[in-house]
Amino acid sequence: MLATPGTATYLVTPERGTWDISYSTPGTPGAASSRYSADGVAVRAGGTTTHTFDNAVFGPDLTGRPGVVRDGNRVTVDVPLLADGDGHVPWSPQFSTASTTLYRDGVRVATKAGAPGRAAFNVPSGRAAYRLTSTVNRKGAPGVATRVTTAWTFTSDRTTGPVPVPVSAVRFSPELSPTGTAAANAALRVPVTVMGAAADGRVCSLAVSVSVDNGVSWTRVPVENGAVTIHNPNADTGVSLRAKLTDTDGNTLTQTVIDAYRTR
Repeated sequence: MLATPGTATYLVTPERGTWDISYSTPGTPGAASSRYSADGVAVRAGGTTTHTFDNAVFGPDLTGRPGVVRDGNRVTVDVPLLADGDGHVPWSPQFSTASTTLYRDGVRVATKAGAPGRAAFNVPSGRAAYRLTSTVNRKGAPGVATRVTTAWTFTSDRTTGPVPVPVSAVRFSPELSPTGTAAANAALRVPVTVMGAAADGRVCSLAVSVSVDNGVSWTRVPVENGAVTIHNPNADTGVSLRAKLTDTDGNTLTQTVIDAYRTR
């Protein structure tokens, strides 16, 4: 049993090839633990490879997956909303409630509750404008990522097979303590990475804002050289982050992480 926060060191033989690492968070009575894995980790003699699990900033991840797919008149959503700060996607994330809603030309198609960022919808044929929202709440979460919300807009028509829908996500990657905190009253550089349809130079506009009152009010911070600089508030304050993105085809994303990290 590894106390959290904590570290474990494994000495392995590189001749064996790649290694798989798994980690489960300590569970509380009556609650499931989050389980993570890092597969195919390459090692070399004398080298050190570090993986950090279950630390902020949590948020959506589109690594190795389209996220949203349309097949005929069925739209399937599979966007992990609670990938950890290192990009590890939990097999069984801890959350209290989650829902995903699809709108077609402004009219709600359906709302699905259950696993965060996962749903499937049947839609009519014909080209239409869609809005897809997905939210996960983590009541009782350990101080960070108490709520994560994404909202995408895109245009879609019936397909003759599985076709990726152009959705994007933004990853915030500040250097935080093992408890997901940063120094109070100090400047913090937060790298910003675009994933999905808008990656690789397909961003038309990107605006990042910060809130220190749980999303009641927001202050925009400039994105410079792939990062924003946040002037942290007083100790024991949650810092929330929001990204608004438009890609070169006009598809949009609004992504919000309430309590992305806390100050100490």
